[in-house]
Amino acid sequence: MEWWRRSSMWGNPLNIVEDRFLEYVKAGPRGEEIHWAGSTDPRPKLPLIHCPTLVLSATGDPMCAVTKKIHKLIPNSKFVIIDGGIDIDRVCPKEFAEAILNFLQKRGAGSK
Repeated sequence: MEWWRRSSMWGNPLNIVEDRFLEYVKAGPRGEEIHWAGSTDPRPKLPLIHCPTLVLSATGDPMCAVTKKIHKLIPNSKFVIIDGGIDIDRVCPKEFAEAILNFLQKRGAGSK
């Protein structure tokens, strides 16, 4: 029941809630560890990233402010905010794909 509660808390359509729930089931009890960095602070490592980096977030993502800070720590990264909820890849697949494609196309044009 807890996994279903977590899956449905963002107000997404049922098919997305169901997909998220199944991901919890497949991942098992350790499935959310990625969200809790624990004692590891990634901030000192972010300025060491020197490859083209796209940082994506959504207006409805509670971590949007944190994501913006991450962007500022990665040199020359591109930051895009999509108008949508936490599952932007599923709720706004067109906008999500366009942001990635636009980033890749600009990188390709800049590297020629």
